[in-house]
Amino acid sequence: MKHYRLEILKRIIESNIHIIDLKNGEIFSKRTGLKLGSFDNHGYLTCTLTLENKNYRFRIHEIIAIAGSLVVAESSHIIHTNGIISDNRLENLQVVEKGGGAKHAYKMGKVIVPVLCGEHAPTAKLTLKKIEIIKKEWSNGSSMRSLGVKYGVSHTTIRSIVREESWSRGNYRNK
Repeated sequence: MKHYRLEILKRIIESNIHIIDLKNGEIFSKRTGLKLGSFDNHGYLTCTLTLENKNYRFRIHEIIAIAGSLVVAESSHIIHTNGIISDNRLENLQVVEKGGGAKHAYKMGKVIVPVLCGEHAPTAKLTLKKIEIIKKEWSNGSSMRSLGVKYGVSHTTIRSIVREESWSRGNYRNK
């Protein structure tokens, strides 16, 4: 975890506006009493916490580890000892040096979950078919801005598509 994110997280925890259940690995809003968390594209539970009117997204296991006084350095990772990444109980978390997470996953016989990207991502606005249509409409003279409005994305996303910086040959490329 980057040093600045670690410091922000410590300040949020110290603000005492959340109930952090170390035993069960859960976080609740003190104001609403609701449990916080949603899954990211990697399968980890995450939540958005606010500090000084700014939102920060953290994985639940990071919050639990820091609140539970585990020593996390910038070059270390937090692993789930039983291999179940939704099990965020403090007793299931361990800090390992960089690269230790992959070694642990290998030992556990776990296949690392692929990142869901392109049209398979839960937040995807475009499909491969729409990408091809966008490319065709742009080559026929439509502006990037008008295509962005039409398909609900920014004109810079359209530019990346037509330049094949984000999408090429029907496959999503992370650049």
